[in-house]
Amino acid sequence: MMCAARAAGKPTGFLPIRSSEALRAGQENEKSSLQKRPKRLAGNFATTSNAFALQDALLIVFAKIFYGISTMKNILGNINQFTGGSIDIIKRTSQRISEERAAEAAASMAYYGFFSLFPLLLVAVVIVSTVLENMLSQEQVLEMLMKAIPFSSELIAENLGQVLNARGSVGVIGLVGLAWSAMGVFTVLMRNINRAWPNAKDHNFFKMRLMAFVMLVVLMVGLISLFVFNMVRSLLPPDLNDMAEKASSTRSFPYLLIGVLLFAALMVLYWWLPTIRVRWTEAAWGSLVGAMGISVVTAGFTWYLQSGLSNYNLVYGSLGAIVALLFWIYLLSLIIFAGAHLSAAIAYYQRNQPDEPED
Repeated sequence: MMCAARAAGKPTGFLPIRSSEALRAGQENEKSSLQKRPKRLAGNFATTSNAFALQDALLIVFAKIFYGISTMKNILGNINQFTGGSIDIIKRTSQRISEERAAEAAASMAYYGFFSLFPLLLVAVVIVSTVLENMLSQEQVLEMLMKAIPFSSELIAENLGQVLNARGSVGVIGLVGLAWSAMGVFTVLMRNINRAWPNAKDHNFFKMRLMAFVMLVVLMVGLISLFVFNMVRSLLPPDLNDMAEKASSTRSFPYLLIGVLLFAALMVLYWWLPTIRVRWTEAAWGSLVGAMGISVVTAGFTWYLQSGLSNYNLVYGSLGAIVALLFWIYLLSLIIFAGAHLSAAIAYYQRNQPDEPED
């Protein structure tokens, strides 16, 4: 019956008998799998170990970065405390420069400065040559004025000479018109220096024009005094004249004199132009930084143009000298406005100290 059931394909209730070859093959497969299992476990362990090692390395790097930042903050805090709040002052200065768009103000200053330059020089030539009519001609005055411009002086002198030859004598009405055109740069300068102080009110139109006229008059008086000084020095006895020339011919004397004059001029501007009260000590630091910045930028930009590294002529052709002059005015204006914001930041820091006496 068992044979009949097996022949019919029905289950008999007994496991099938495996051959010896099948048994040996199964044993070898189990043995092989047992041998490969430690290798897979070792590979998985190695991968996991590498992942943990990378994670630990990243944690160490981030910890060192955060520690470095914390240490740097502590160092800056100590420097800020040791230097009387210089870090806070620099931060506020940069913040106010960005808020008041000093770069855009410098661009407008370059625009008005360029269009006011020729009328201003014409007014200077006419007034100085008229006051010193018997001593200096217009050509001599123009030649001496061009020494104050480090570059593009030949182009400016040539055009001004053509204008003076074409128009001849300048009447009172023409002189007033030139002075009105020349005052444009002073109004822009006044407005943007005043904006450095957050609580300062704007000047009204008539006061702004009056102050611009005062600045123009002071500039003309300074130029006349400079020309008179040069003429008086030429009239000195030979011995004294030689001593003066030797003293003024040293390499550092002209730069020192220009730096002192710039410092004095900026200090007066920072103290006088804002509509709020400014202390001399607050204006002094901005004036010092501004005078140093103007001197360094002028010397560096002059060297850059004379070194042949600039490509203004390749890009702008015959207008290269004008573009260089505009960029120079832009840089100087930006430095002047930055000095004003520095003075305002110093005032803000000092006036908000607990022991600061009330004005």
